[in-house]
Amino acid sequence: MTPLDNTGLIVRQASKQQLDLVWTLNAEAWAAPISTEDHVARERFLSQQGLTGEKWRTFVLFREEDEIIASCEAFQKEILVSERNGFRKERGYAIASVYTHPRYRRRGMAGLLLGNLAEWMDGEGGGFLSVLYSDIGKTYYEKLGWTPYSTRQLVLQSRTDMSAEADLPESYQLRDALIEGLCEEDLEALEKEFAQPVESDDHIYIAFTPTAHQIQWHLVREDHMAKALFGREKAACRGAIAKSRRAWLIWYFDFVEKKCKIQRIVLLDKHERERNVSEIVSLLCFTQQEARRRNIERVIVWNPCDEVEEAGRLLAANFGGTVAKIEERDSSIPALRRRNDEATEKVVWKHNEYYAWC
Repeated sequence: MTPLDNTGLIVRQASKQQLDLVWTLNAEAWAAPISTEDHVARERFLSQQGLTGEKWRTFVLFREEDEIIASCEAFQKEILVSERNGFRKERGYAIASVYTHPRYRRRGMAGLLLGNLAEWMDGEGGGFLSVLYSDIGKTYYEKLGWTPYSTRQLVLQSRTDMSAEADLPESYQLRDALIEGLCEEDLEALEKEFAQPVESDDHIYIAFTPTAHQIQWHLVREDHMAKALFGREKAACRGAIAKSRRAWLIWYFDFVEKKCKIQRIVLLDKHERERNVSEIVSLLCFTQQEARRRNIERVIVWNPCDEVEEAGRLLAANFGGTVAKIEERDSSIPALRRRNDEATEKVVWKHNEYYAWC
């Protein structure tokens, strides 16, 4: 990226010194309830994880090196693509932390930055598509080229102990040591799913790969927040796994929003609907108990499949004090843009779950 003609503005990848300026600046909006120092430390640590490293970039818009006008992050990720011509892997991007210095707001600065980023992703960046998650509604980013997608979610809330109320399949703690192997199983199954011939239509099916690095990025973030807020050490339990080892879920505890957000639910045997529903009920019951232990009442599942929705209904029907509802959220609205602003109406985003958020 180069200086913008006749404006004195420059768009480029942030230097190390500018990264600290970016994190200190956006701490004013996003740090609370932790301190600015903890926020900067968290962002620096997250930038050094397996998901990030050389595949993560922060882009800045500025005139003077020491005054950031606007900034955003771009995470390079792998996506699976399936269409009539077959299955392939492509490079995608997730854009995050779009921020404009308060002094320069309402002047189109973020739009200018994102427009330049889009050009870079389409060209040198080699991106097939990019996504972002909006906390400011659908309209702003849609005007810039990012089409909003589903915000449907299952919300479970329980105020009672569920441990002894029903005869459910056994579920166990899913610990860190299992994550890498389970993610490999998940990826293998997902690639087989995408390699199946698609219906004779012109849809393009895509999904971000739920790699161990992607999953662990969230867990590292959770650990940092737990340490900063409560002085807690690294969590031992990261999710729940069925005794069959054919179904599991991995969560992320958001201590600021006071929600347990399910990163990913995996069902390896798609044809075993009855067993899957029963095991999901058990996994979600286990999750709700763990959430209550951490003083969190709500469990959230983004874009639940039919089996998860049915499990939610069964939980509400059979466990006193449990409420399950489907709703549309007004934050973290996923939005997608194809390379060169190609049309998105035929793009089906599968497995649009929390793990892909960043």
